[in-house]
Amino acid sequence: MKGKRVLILFLIVILFIPISSPGGAKRYKKRKANFSYFVYGNKLGTGSYLIEETKNRLIIRSEARYSAQGQAVELSSELILSKTDNRPLYSRIEGKIGKREIRAETKFKKRAAFGVLNYETKRYKRRVNAKGAEVITTPPFPVELERLAKRYDLKKRGRERFFYYDPIYLRVLPCYLELRDEQRIKGIKGKLYRFFFNLGNIGGYLFIDEMGNIYQVSLPMNGLLITRRGYEGRIPIPWEKRRKEVEKNYTEKEVSFPFRNFKLAGTLTIPQVRKERKKFPAVVLVSGSGPQNRDEDTPIPGPYGMKYGIFRTIAHRLGNNGFVVLRYDDIGVGESGGNAQTVTLNDRIAEVRAAVLYLERLDFVDKLRIGIIGHSEGAIIAPEVAVRDPEVAGIVLMGAPAKPLDYIIFEQSQAMALSELEFRLDLPDLISIEKQVLTGKDWGEINGVPIFLGWFRSHFYHNPLATITRVHCPILILNGALDLQVLPANAVALALALEKAGRRNYTLRIFDGLDHLFMRNRYRGHLGDYNDLERNISPEVIATIVSWLKENLKQEE
Repeated sequence: MKGKRVLILFLIVILFIPISSPGGAKRYKKRKANFSYFVYGNKLGTGSYLIEETKNRLIIRSEARYSAQGQAVELSSELILSKTDNRPLYSRIEGKIGKREIRAETKFKKRAAFGVLNYETKRYKRRVNAKGAEVITTPPFPVELERLAKRYDLKKRGRERFFYYDPIYLRVLPCYLELRDEQRIKGIKGKLYRFFFNLGNIGGYLFIDEMGNIYQVSLPMNGLLITRRGYEGRIPIPWEKRRKEVEKNYTEKEVSFPFRNFKLAGTLTIPQVRKERKKFPAVVLVSGSGPQNRDEDTPIPGPYGMKYGIFRTIAHRLGNNGFVVLRYDDIGVGESGGNAQTVTLNDRIAEVRAAVLYLERLDFVDKLRIGIIGHSEGAIIAPEVAVRDPEVAGIVLMGAPAKPLDYIIFEQSQAMALSELEFRLDLPDLISIEKQVLTGKDWGEINGVPIFLGWFRSHFYHNPLATITRVHCPILILNGALDLQVLPANAVALALALEKAGRRNYTLRIFDGLDHLFMRNRYRGHLGDYNDLERNISPEVIATIVSWLKENLKQEE
């Protein structure tokens, strides 16, 4: 599920620092570079790297100090390479993330890597075969990844796959680099190459010049931007390339509807009115967990967070196909009232019921043909509303959990480990949250960061399988085969529960190659691709939803 997991902050600083351009000079030169760190547009720290040459060695040292999510991050690294063949000899990473200490050390001998990771009180040790690993990452500035850029074929372009050694996970992992375009920036000689890179759960955009100097790295989902000192604000932050809609057989207007002692604000998509049709079928879109606006985007100004416009895309497609669609800002987000920090599952169920009631009162909506599309947490809410409001004509569940939240998070961690990443260092955080939930308090903290336990409590004690069997309207269950946040097994479990309960009015679809956002994922579902804002929701998924709603909401032709 989105928005609620505690981030491993040291992972978001695994970045590229090429020191030679693709196909450029292979000789390293002594140099130093300084960078400014920005998180969601606010400058919160600095970083730098220094490259020094000795007679037989190349020594690369880097450091970064900044603050993120209320935690101070201080990291330094050292990487020693053989000067003759650039073969890694030794790497070290150490520092603090909040109150947690981390030290990772690896010694290389021939083709083997002998790694040791100390994180808080835990110690991991491993010997791995490093053959085939092009580079070794050393946050906060893994300069040695420049060999990826050197190996990239500018003539072929496209996506190129490589392997790297990760001293945090103590293993060799695949990665990819893809050239997106070339740009010219005033004040920078020559042109900049804009790459998208993916290192498993870490991905982002990289700008380097023709000499191999790095100018900017951005991780949009994490809100992290690192810019070379003196060039702040001069290099554009990559933004999603919106698709132009050819057909537009709908109008939209800003609306609001009452909920408790405040109002929720949103957008109503209305098909073009035809004289022979007085009433339309309608759909409410329900977002996943965490504060999100009516488009299911992260409500952070600028190109930060999740900015795909998933719900806007769905609403426009449904509007073109004769459906009224209501999408709205979450409680306490955008133009909606309330407090986003203290929302529970029960609050969200009540909120969606208010949205359905609003649609029922519109004179151009057929109140007997109202459906709900829920994504992630929204797919937990939709069945609850359908049980309470039997007039709901059908529900679409996108990436729906079938178990309580604590089980889902453990499944996520297991999936990451089995697919590639060996150690899930945030598991102690989950255990800590569970212990705090049992105290009955509404608020707790993780590493000094306050968290609202009420939301966790409402999900830890909620069983989606018990609810789904009480739903009597038609159900469409959708999941991505590469979804690592809500595994496809959850969709199958929901279908099996319906079968056992004698409910046959459901449809199950699992889409190959798609992740939790129902977008094409090029790295086994890992979250690094979430930073690629140039992706779009799968047209096949939208077509499936439109076709199913037309059939099951009995839309008149």
